[in-house]
Amino acid sequence: MIVAAATRINAANAGLALADAIAFARWVVPKRGASGIEISDWWPHLGEVIDDIALVRSVWTTDNDHAAQLQFHTGRHVFDGIFPSVGAWAHYGLGTLNENLPQFIVLGERVGTCCGGVNATGASYLGPEHAGVELEIDPENPLPFAFPGSDIYQEEQKKEFGFIQELELLREAGFTPLEVIRAATQSGARALGHEDQVGMLKLGMKADIIAVKGNPLANLKLLYPTGTIRLNQQTQHTERVGGIDYIIKDGIVYDGQQLRDEVKAMVAKQKAERHIGPGVMPVAQQ
Repeated sequence: MIVAAATRINAANAGLALADAIAFARWVVPKRGASGIEISDWWPHLGEVIDDIALVRSVWTTDNDHAAQLQFHTGRHVFDGIFPSVGAWAHYGLGTLNENLPQFIVLGERVGTCCGGVNATGASYLGPEHAGVELEIDPENPLPFAFPGSDIYQEEQKKEFGFIQELELLREAGFTPLEVIRAATQSGARALGHEDQVGMLKLGMKADIIAVKGNPLANLKLLYPTGTIRLNQQTQHTERVGGIDYIIKDGIVYDGQQLRDEVKAMVAKQKAERHIGPGVMPVAQQ
């Protein structure tokens, strides 16, 4: 591939001499990988992994204005309405082996509101779990929402995650969200032979209750005591959702936030007494 017309225009716009323009026009972009896709020497690492990248080169638009960017991503004109982006459809149809990091990421500058905004990489009616997640140009913190808050300790996280991860494994095995909840409550009671006493909320039966923000049938991570993080598609800011508001244990109502505050105070006191600085507490060696 020889970059000719485009480089001549760029050279003219930059006010370069004719000799420079000719040199640009003769610049050959080498083919990379087994796919033979042309990648500039300006991106050597990209050329090394090009066979692992799905490169779409057939995008087109019927829009004659800025909103063409929206049609590039969704295949629909801006006047047709908002539809899922190609990245959202890919994730929806193919799924992913990656459950711990964003599954559809967005690189580069954010599409402006004039050109589709967040809808250019959104998921529309497919659901926000299939929408694109922007990566910040910051090597120290590319995913600001990927880390827990500074006031959440490692030990606390492990206790929170253990049970919920078991539920998520059931979900991955093919159980519906409702079946997962039943497996953790009603089915367990039946397996132990106590289904007439516990396992469901029913008059005359025993039950400990947790009240959470949101519907765990839509997202099991809402059951984490401190909730979970999601990307708000409208504001493009991360927000914490879910979490346990109240716990009813043996007929006594406990405030979830108050309990967490008390645990943090206990940990802080122990650290101060042991002269341990802020951060994750060290694990004692046996």
